[in-house]
Amino acid sequence: MKKITLFVAATLSLFAANIIQDKDMDGVIDSIDKCPNTPFFDIVDETGCSIKHIVVSKKIEMQTIKKEK
Repeated sequence: MKKITLFVAATLSLFAANIIQDKDMDGVIDSIDKCPNTPFFDIVDETGCSIKHIVVSKKIEMQTIKKEK
């Protein structure tokens, strides 16, 4: 339990010191966040992009592929 508490405290310290930044608070640090302005309540993937955005993009992609055939 002490290790978890120490890890959380260290992580919060890094955020507080602005060493690690996550301005849109989606859980993905800004340096690797490909979608930096996701709404706070959106579920995101490991790149910081909204799952909803990814699904819509894939549907458009699939429609484009069908039209090309």
